Amino acid sequence: MSHLASDILRQANDHLGSLDLTADGSASVLQWPPCFIAAPPRGGSTLLQQVLISSFRLGYVSNLMARFWNAPVVGAALQAQLAPEIFTSSFSSRFGNTEGVFEPHEWGWFWRKWLSLDGPEHHVTRAVDWSSLKRTLGIMERTLQAPLLFDSPLAGSNLTEISAGLGPILVLNLTRSPWHICNSLLNARIERYGDLDIYYGAHVRDQAALDKVSNPIEQIVLQARTLIDEQAMQVSQFSPEQVLDLKYEDLRARPMETVEAIRVFYKRHGIQLEKTGDLIPPFPDRNKNAHMNLKFSEELSSFVEGIFGADALPS
Repeated sequence: MSHLASDILRQANDHLGSLDLTADGSASVLQWPPCFIAAPPRGGSTLLQQVLISSFRLGYVSNLMARFWNAPVVGAALQAQLAPEIFTSSFSSRFGNTEGVFEPHEWGWFWRKWLSLDGPEHHVTRAVDWSSLKRTLGIMERTLQAPLLFDSPLAGSNLTEISAGLGPILVLNLTRSPWHICNSLLNARIERYGDLDIYYGAHVRDQAALDKVSNPIEQIVLQARTLIDEQAMQVSQFSPEQVLDLKYEDLRARPMETVEAIRVFYKRHGIQLEKTGDLIPPFPDRNKNAHMNLKFSEELSSFVEGIFGADALPS
């Protein structure tokens, strides 16, 4: 995006933000519990969201809507007016980013603002205006006329705080083979930055300690281990009825089984999802050898075995 386009959008957000404050207050109550995808970086959460928005009518954040981070109700209204009745994703992404007006967006700008996060912070440490956030989400939900679904590393890092502030939420708890998460994080550093020493992905709660690890491959494996543990700890704070456990490997190989499991999960909460999509075929296996970084695989496997255990090594 050009500097001019970015500046225009920034000014538009500054001016349109006040419209959210004058939106219909009667629409501000959440009708359905919002659903959040919990997943480690490189865990397949973007693909999961793409599968879901291609299968059901859900209130998700598109690339169009995301541009109105300071005026989300305006963005939601545009999406509601312009989005096709039936949307089928391209099922492609790069580092969690997608191309296409109605493809999903992680919406870091919005969550950073509302969770009072400064700079690189990923975890809530300051006061959050939960009542205003809940009001905003309620108006978004009413505008989109569907249950809200979010896939955001920033929201995913603060699920217990979000639930305490907003009320009941639903969690899709997505996991993936640890070795392949580490391998994908390693590849992301190289492909995105061209430098293995530049950190990529979500921050852990004690990021200062992780930053002191000098070996980048060891740091990657510790990052994955810590984020997986933090995700499990967060999820354990919810009742089993609020959480649906999913595996990336199942999503890839048998997406329609995952779609059906999620439909049943919503139904148990009294939410009848409107089906919009057709059969989704299996996806290529990104856990295959073709995606393994052969240059560093031996060192990576050594650290994975030491930190996760031998069972985490690829067969």
